[in-house]
Amino acid sequence: MFASWLYNVTSFVSLLIFIAIVTIVNLHQNGMPSWAQIPVLAALVGQCALLLPLRGGLHSGLRAEPDGGPGAAPDAGARRRTLLLRASAVATLIASAIPFALSFAGYPGARLSPLPLAASLALLACVLSRPWALASVAALMLLAALNLALPLEHALLPVVMILGLLATFYASTWAWTVVRRLDAARRTEADLARARERLRFASELHDVQGHTLQVLALKTELAQRLLDQDVDAARAQLADARSLAADALAQTREIARGYRHASLDEELENAVDVLEAAGTSCELVLAGAPREAADREPLGRFVREATTNLLRHAPQASLARLELRREGPHWRIRMWNDGVAGEEPGSGSGLAGLERAFRERGGEVVAGREEGGFALTGVLPARVGAGSPAERADRRSTAAADGAGR
Repeated sequence: MFASWLYNVTSFVSLLIFIAIVTIVNLHQNGMPSWAQIPVLAALVGQCALLLPLRGGLHSGLRAEPDGGPGAAPDAGARRRTLLLRASAVATLIASAIPFALSFAGYPGARLSPLPLAASLALLACVLSRPWALASVAALMLLAALNLALPLEHALLPVVMILGLLATFYASTWAWTVVRRLDAARRTEADLARARERLRFASELHDVQGHTLQVLALKTELAQRLLDQDVDAARAQLADARSLAADALAQTREIARGYRHASLDEELENAVDVLEAAGTSCELVLAGAPREAADREPLGRFVREATTNLLRHAPQASLARLELRREGPHWRIRMWNDGVAGEEPGSGSGLAGLERAFRERGGEVVAGREEGGFALTGVLPARVGAGSPAERADRRSTAAADGAGR
């Protein structure tokens, strides 16, 4: 997002500097006094200041951003900056109009003198609200018409450049507005994806605990009624309630630890969708996939935790790569991103639980900077029987050969 804004600003500033240089050279060649170049430079500074509101998009208005960021209530500092910005806009118009006025006061050969004023009006047409933007466009058309009062050899080039400036500025600003809206849409989609994940978790938690709590209430109420009639039956109901509560606690821990059983295929698909929605391009590299559920569940959990870790600690990442491959008797899974920031295993409950689960299987989870970014890597011993049919046949033949040798 910032790179797109920087590209647009650099393009605008380069064009404005070019206009100022061309205008100054034209004024000098036509004998205008040296002091006439000062308003051109002053107009250039003011035009660069007018680029600031364009970060808010097309027709964002001459308003400074509050200290609290976009959407925050205007404060005293923001109001002062807004007044300063509007004063600089007026000063820019006055400064850029001076060379044009001199061209009508005895220097008709300075045919490029309208360009600074045209650039200022074109910028205002992009920044101001629509009614004022239309007024700026009308002023530009009037400026072009005034140039037509000059001889044709002096009028044609500035008129073409005036209209070209308006089209160029407006098209660039419109493209920037589209980029901003796309970025906002990505953030909204990422928020919706996280909300769907929370709803999924809440639904599973409700399924487990809602029914269990209802049954617990019935059994404890029944036990209370049986206390005066059949103590043994009451004890049996309380024992059932205790067993049910223990089961519910175990299921709740299972949900908190891994949302029950993580599906590797679903987690891979969800990781790509969520990262793409968050504005991070995700490359998926699969060199084999486990068949055994005992391997697929922890690997799916790794994908989920690694994706969550990336979104939480490196939201600025533009590229991510998720790799899964078989290396001898182990599965190796790796999530890399160019956002650099990351969380070391053990520093959060999710990654700590993931590291513990891999360690219990004889594997490991490591994290650190790699290839100019941050990588989270997991190594998991493959279960016996995992892998492709060819791999299993090869292992059987190897075992048979070993047995024959003995």
